[in-house]
Amino acid sequence: MKSPFFRYQLRLTVAGIFLFSVFLGPSWAQEAATGWSHESELGVILVGGNSSILSVNANQNTKRSFGLNSLSFQTSYQVASAESTLTTRVWRAGLRYDRQIFKDFNLFLSNDWRGNTFAGFIYQTNVDAGGKYFWVRAKKQGEFEFFTELGYRTQVIRAIDLSQIVNHSLRTFFQVEKGIGPNATARFWVEVVPEFSDIEDLQVNLEPSVRVSLSSVISMKVAYLVNFDNVPPSEGLERIDSTFTTSLVARY
Repeated sequence: MKSPFFRYQLRLTVAGIFLFSVFLGPSWAQEAATGWSHESELGVILVGGNSSILSVNANQNTKRSFGLNSLSFQTSYQVASAESTLTTRVWRAGLRYDRQIFKDFNLFLSNDWRGNTFAGFIYQTNVDAGGKYFWVRAKKQGEFEFFTELGYRTQVIRAIDLSQIVNHSLRTFFQVEKGIGPNATARFWVEVVPEFSDIEDLQVNLEPSVRVSLSSVISMKVAYLVNFDNVPPSEGLERIDSTFTTSLVARY
C-alpha cells in the first residue's frame, strides 16, 4: 500500500506537470536568455587553543535557462561543533522549474528536502506550486527590484519521535533588492506559510542581507536568517531559530 506521503506528492506532481504542459506551446512572454549560471557560498569559523569551535556554512545554486523555461538546483549544508560536541547540523536540497508566461509573470513547481534534528525533525519535504510576479524588475545590477510569489504547499515532516506530520498550506513570499552604493547591494525576503486547517500552525522565515562586491566574481555577504515555527514538530523546542553568517560568494 502506498503511503499518504507518496500519494500527496504524486497527486501534486501530476497536477503540476499538467498545469505547466498547458503553456509549453506559444506564449505571450518575451524570449528569455539561454545559458547556465552558478553561485557558491562558503563561510568558515575555526577557533583553537583554550576553546575548540568549528562552524561551516556552504550553499550553492545552479540554474539552467532555456527559452522561456528555467531549472534550478539548490543545496546547503551547515554544521557546527564546540569542544568536539555537535551543536548544529542543517542540510537542504531542492529542485525548481519556472515557466515564463508573461513578461513579468512566471509559474513555478518545486520540491525541496531538508533535515535538522536540533529543530525536531529528521527530514522535511515541501512541494510548492504557484505564480511569481515582478512588480518592479531591475534592468541592471543595483537597481530596485521587487517580486512576490503566491502558491500552495504540501509539507511532510518526519519528527525525531518518528511520527509523521502532513500540512497543506498557503505560501506567500516577498523579496526586495536595491543597490546601496557603488559595490553594495541590500536584500530582504520574507516567507509566510499558514496551515489551512489550523490557523495557529504558522511558519515565518525571513532574511535581511548585504552583499559587497570584491571583484566581478567574488563578493562578501552578511546575512541574518530567522525561522519561526509557531507549532514545532516536537515538544519542548523553541519556536524561533536564528543564524548570523558572514561568507564569501562566487557568482558566474
